[in-house]
Amino acid sequence: MFRPDEDRLDYGNELLPPEGFHFVRAVSTTYSLDFETLIAALVPLALKGDIDDKELYSNPIAILQAIRKVIGRLVIFCEAGQIKVPTSRNRLASLLDEIVVQVALPRKGRCYPSFHPKTWLIEYENNEGEHLWRFIVLSRNMSNDHSWDVAVSFEGEKRTGSYGATKDLVRFLEYLRGRVHKGAGTDRQWKVTNEMISSLAGVSFFCESPFDGFDIFPMGIDRDAKPVDIFKVSEPFDDLVVISPFLSPGLIKELNGGDDGTKERGRILISRAEALGKLEPSDADKFRKYMLREVTTESNERQDLHAKVYLRRRGSQTELWIGSANATESGTSRNVEMMVCLYCYNRHLNANKLMNDICGGDPSGKTSPLEEVFDVGECGVEESDEEAARHAAEDTIREICRLKMVGMVVADGEQYRMSLNVPSDREFPGVTTYPINAPGNRMELRGDVVVNFPEPMELEDLSSLFVFSVEYVGGKVERVVKVPVEGIPDARNDAILNKIVKDRPALLRYLAMLLSPNPALTLRQLDEAGVFLADGDGQLSSARLLPGLYEEMLIAAVESPERIREVGNLLCKIRSDDEVLSRYSKMYDCFATALGLNLAKEIVHE
Repeated sequence: MFRPDEDRLDYGNELLPPEGFHFVRAVSTTYSLDFETLIAALVPLALKGDIDDKELYSNPIAILQAIRKVIGRLVIFCEAGQIKVPTSRNRLASLLDEIVVQVALPRKGRCYPSFHPKTWLIEYENNEGEHLWRFIVLSRNMSNDHSWDVAVSFEGEKRTGSYGATKDLVRFLEYLRGRVHKGAGTDRQWKVTNEMISSLAGVSFFCESPFDGFDIFPMGIDRDAKPVDIFKVSEPFDDLVVISPFLSPGLIKELNGGDDGTKERGRILISRAEALGKLEPSDADKFRKYMLREVTTESNERQDLHAKVYLRRRGSQTELWIGSANATESGTSRNVEMMVCLYCYNRHLNANKLMNDICGGDPSGKTSPLEEVFDVGECGVEESDEEAARHAAEDTIREICRLKMVGMVVADGEQYRMSLNVPSDREFPGVTTYPINAPGNRMELRGDVVVNFPEPMELEDLSSLFVFSVEYVGGKVERVVKVPVEGIPDARNDAILNKIVKDRPALLRYLAMLLSPNPALTLRQLDEAGVFLADGDGQLSSARLLPGLYEEMLIAAVESPERIREVGNLLCKIRSDDEVLSRYSKMYDCFATALGLNLAKEIVHE
């Protein structure tokens, strides 16, 4: 269950539709988000391709099709100010504004609570109209982090019985729906969330052996509700295991207990060195304490702990908590989090079994990934001035995300100009901003003024995503922030499509992907099959191309008519006078007429 060498999960595999099913819709939550990791999730979810085919994840045609397939069917909620800037300029990143909803929780006292749950809720359907649901709770964000994380997955289907867990999931979705503020470009996100709520009527989720039940605990969504008591501090226990990368000394001290004769109870604490270093020796003197040994990945990045797992046993009953909440005051009482609690018997899972799984036997053995900590004082690391300055810069980003900014687009001939209204009475020294696909338009951010970006922009570069950069002594913090923008033409997405599918090879790759039952099939493989061969002038020959595509269309019409509709949708959006495209379009019209598909009106109105 928790053996690092055997029980590893692949993020993409967890999202991949079951055999015979396809993706219908999904709602996901994460604290932080980066474009590259999102693509790694969308490709298996939308294309059902070979997730080990690395070429697929870097293929712009595959990425474009994956994004196009999920627009209007996927919404991702994330913490405002925690979208990472793409590592390189990519127009496809603009399409994130069709998928992402930022959540900016109001300040509580001196702190900003975080929107911190990490979940996926996915609905699938097969050709017989049967539906399945999958609910995944993780400790991992949608970001490129090599730390140790944990996830648990539940399958759901329509059945009679108890729907208690589903009711709490619906309550969480209703909270998310309330975070979609009506305005420019939010109708699709609201609709997806609402349809997911409706789809769950009569659905039950189930867990696998050795667990005989579970409960879902959305945390922080009811302002007046009592916080979820994960640790049940006031109740007796026999085993307690706390695995968390971040700790609040006060909470750990409370779990440590007083001089009440409970020293022999099994207490185990696994965390990061810097978190353990913030404890006083007496805060955790009844715990056996561990941290990860120094381990680096193949790319020479240090692995650390990011999993949140809490085990509590009393007698023969064991509770296992998994999710997003750290063992901190923020995690347990202020943030929005998601935790699940699974129940089983002691004979299946307890503190010793959990540690044996993680360590492969003896926790103190040479092959154990854990290193026991005997003196927390040796772990302490004082925060540097640079780290303090970085935290202040991140607070500035949080404040910017909570401004009621509004963007505007106006036509300037065949191009467009953008502006940003910043309603604030404070200055922002060292802060600059630019539209995500126009770094040359970087401007200083000033309060209570309209920032007019100087350079005109192409239609395909327009987006409601802006990069905000906060400089501090020793570095800078850069984040992508979504801002409501008025005036982005409806044709923006088609312009991006035509910028990517800009020539005959790109078009043929796209058509091949749409028609193939396995979208991971590469152009190289198609070449080997003799479908596409170049003629004398180096162009792909229509004489060889069209018969091959016609055959693929016949197969698709029988096996998956939806692929034919996708081809028609593509053809009506591509702007090109290419001779092969013209011939293929005529062939498509004849094909659709001969099969009686009558797709033209459907395509126009999709």
